[in-house]
Amino acid sequence: MRNHCSPQLRLLLPILFFASQLLLASRLSSQQSPQNPTTCPCTLRGTVLDSVTGNPIHGAFVQASTGSAWSVLTDSEGKFQMDALPAGPITLTAAKPGFLPADEFGSSASKSVSVQSGPDAATASLKLTPEGVIFGQVTDENGEPLENFTVSVLSRNPMNLPLYPNPSQRVSTDDEGKFRIAGLHPGFYYVAIHATDGPALTSTRNAPVPQGIAPVFYPAAPDIDSAIPIKVLPGRSLQANLSLKREPFVQLSGTVHGYRPGQHVILNLQDSVGQPSPQQITFDASTGSFHTNWIPPATYTLTAQTYIPDSFDSARPFSIASQLVNAGSNSSGIHLVLQPTVDIPVVIRGFSPTDRQQEQSRRLLLLLEAEAHNVRPRSHIASPVAPASGAPSESLSMVIAGVEPGTYAVRAGVQPVGTYYLESATWGSTDLLRDPLVLNSSGAVPPIDVVVREGAATLSGSVVSGDQPTSAVVVVFSPDDRKSPQIAYARADGEFQLYNLAPGTYRVIALSNLTGLDLQNQDGSRSLTSKAREITLAASQTSSLRLELTTVGE
Repeated sequence: MRNHCSPQLRLLLPILFFASQLLLASRLSSQQSPQNPTTCPCTLRGTVLDSVTGNPIHGAFVQASTGSAWSVLTDSEGKFQMDALPAGPITLTAAKPGFLPADEFGSSASKSVSVQSGPDAATASLKLTPEGVIFGQVTDENGEPLENFTVSVLSRNPMNLPLYPNPSQRVSTDDEGKFRIAGLHPGFYYVAIHATDGPALTSTRNAPVPQGIAPVFYPAAPDIDSAIPIKVLPGRSLQANLSLKREPFVQLSGTVHGYRPGQHVILNLQDSVGQPSPQQITFDASTGSFHTNWIPPATYTLTAQTYIPDSFDSARPFSIASQLVNAGSNSSGIHLVLQPTVDIPVVIRGFSPTDRQQEQSRRLLLLLEAEAHNVRPRSHIASPVAPASGAPSESLSMVIAGVEPGTYAVRAGVQPVGTYYLESATWGSTDLLRDPLVLNSSGAVPPIDVVVREGAATLSGSVVSGDQPTSAVVVVFSPDDRKSPQIAYARADGEFQLYNLAPGTYRVIALSNLTGLDLQNQDGSRSLTSKAREITLAASQTSSLRLELTTVGE
């Protein structure tokens, strides 16, 4: 038989035959070789445990970061399995009612872990911390339940001394006077109770002096200084019953001095729980006299402020007077002397002149926080000042506007991340990085002088618990133990970074949580620094640390 193939086809036959052999060999090889880790569907197994007891948690919801399609519930042994996962890094999170979610201060155990999905993936382990609970009953002196009273818990920010209420941890008593506040992290809490809709007036109309129930702190304290904190432990429920009695209400009266014609004078009261009093204060501008309506006997902050209507900055007080009043009985001799608020200039030196075109994207954060009479301190933040026309100066300018006389803690830092660090912040002879700013009512007001330097160091690293990466709170103690420590938060994969550090020797520790800690207390800080890692950072250096998680209380 004659071959009728064209010359072109005869040239292609050897090439087609060789390609078919390669294709067949590749197919046979793929059937005999293990799965490709970059493309195979993967199976991941794991367990969810109680961080306190170590027991498995049934019915915990576990989700992978790759999408909502990969989510499962744990079985009776706390185990879970996810199939058809893509290969690569995956973050697993776990949650269940009755156990704590993640928050900005961390918790006693990690709720999320970073794992590597693949054919030989290790078994994942997640831990959940059981929530703490405070419950109790509020009654009057006769044992009758008090309904619709607000119960709040207050905790201390570890970086600041004032107490702050958490709106999510506020409930009302039911018709039996009972309350329950759940979702509490380990730590110390103050419990405050006050009538939800203002003072609880209970006397008859004909009574010369009404009676009612004043706001109190547990167990029955009129202010935070005499209150007793409650220690909350993981998975524990603590009972806090309160018996409150009705007391005769009081009135406050006095005079306001120092305002000018055309200024609006506004007076207000804030109780010891940090809530504004809804009671009216009557003020007579012609005489300067004022008096309150009937109010519960308690500790209050009484404030008078003046405003200039229709002025350029009518929302800012022109002058202010504030006084702490222990209103245990009627008081008629209160004198509030208004003092003008002050604009404090801020001068920042050290930024490179070549970077001045970028000054809008780089700024100094400077905050003054007043010593608190109550649980809600006043604060003031520095604002940029528009540069004057002409040649650029060697310094930048800001201003802290409308500051009333008082004592302030200073918080400062360079933002965003970059090459600069904060070298000093002074006010006259006061070193503001160590000592408070005390603003008097008279005298010249010097500028706050801030110096930044190039050569900021960067500290990065990872946090592990055993061999597994974990989220954590990383605390970095300064070489000068009078300076406040810095904080960074490690992600689920354990990674963290701190920027804009001054050269020096630091001590670093990774904590499971900060609740209940006072990092401003030197004795408390020393107990942590004794367990911390030491590292020395040179100018412009980037260093890395691997930290083992330290559980608070260990």
